[in-house]
Amino acid sequence: MLYSTIVEKNEEGLLMIIEAAEKFDQGKFLNAIYNCHLRKEDILGIIEYVKEFKGKLSREHLALAKFAATFNKEYATENNMCFDSAEKLFRKIRSTISGSKKIYKKFCRTIKKRMPATAPQRPSVFKRSELVNNYYSGQLFGMDTYEECVIMLYEQLEEFFMELVKCLALCHMIITEENTIRNTPEECMNIYRECYDKMLNNSRIMVRTFKESKMIPNSDMEERKKEASSLCDFICSNYHKYDPSQFQMHVVASELSKDSGMTDVEKILFGANNTAMAEKVRYVMQHFDELENNAHKGKHKEKHSSFCVASLMLWCGIGNTQDDKVKMFVDYFNNTYKGEYPPVKTNTVNNAKNTFLHKPEDSNLNNNLFHAKIDALVKHHAANF
Repeated sequence: MLYSTIVEKNEEGLLMIIEAAEKFDQGKFLNAIYNCHLRKEDILGIIEYVKEFKGKLSREHLALAKFAATFNKEYATENNMCFDSAEKLFRKIRSTISGSKKIYKKFCRTIKKRMPATAPQRPSVFKRSELVNNYYSGQLFGMDTYEECVIMLYEQLEEFFMELVKCLALCHMIITEENTIRNTPEECMNIYRECYDKMLNNSRIMVRTFKESKMIPNSDMEERKKEASSLCDFICSNYHKYDPSQFQMHVVASELSKDSGMTDVEKILFGANNTAMAEKVRYVMQHFDELENNAHKGKHKEKHSSFCVASLMLWCGIGNTQDDKVKMFVDYFNNTYKGEYPPVKTNTVNNAKNTFLHKPEDSNLNNNLFHAKIDALVKHHAANF
């Protein structure tokens, strides 16, 4: 019977090998020696084979430990557009994986049996090797009754599997830590800022060159930033998604666009190069009280009309699609507005927006007229832009 040595290069693949390695014990080992009908020369050959791969495993484990010390502290990593972290780790320990496959295969029983035509695939060595077989009969005699070579092989395999589990567990720890960081905004943003500052220090000449030529480099990350619902969402969702050269282009483009005076939030809301819109919106928010005055017939004059804020948001082109940025805009409004009214709430603005879009007759504000007031305010104060 032919056996499969295929291992999917993902987290499940790592866990499958770890599970198989942890099943190694003396009873299964002795059962494997018996069921596989291994002769002395076979055992001696396997001993040399295990010794060879133990050395490769130790070297790869050491290199992996050095890699683990810095990998998750880097915001951008090499080649992550081509494959994910699990596949990256598999490539770093390919000798280890190859060696473990061959060792397991040496302890698979030789059965002269053809697989049925309907069989989906060959059985995996990680599930059918006698070293992981859960159904073994107890040995009548202990290890001390076997020849020295059998004892030596057991000791070599025991050391090998202990080291293998440590190595693969480290791989799994790296992946788990990466996922934790991606889902912990504060930590992810700290890593982003530290890596951003470091990359900026190494890119001063590039920034100056582009600035002198009055050009901003194309950056896929900058485009993604425009589409993000918030700066935090942009940073967390793109952690470990770009390589250092792409991250450098993002840093350079971001620094050059700072000359416009736009904040990162404004770049996401209005577009990285839409300085004119950002300046207009800032001005409108600074004069929002006079704009809002007598614009609605609400009962609660001690706070903003959610319809007025929603109308301004729609005037900015935000909230017209399902992929909107309502919460981000409301936070931006509350931080930019300097009047006497308390902060407006996201859910009330979102409800007002939905009323405008779906049941305009139910609103207490004429959206078109309010947009005309905004246009008039902007035109009247055009000299300020």
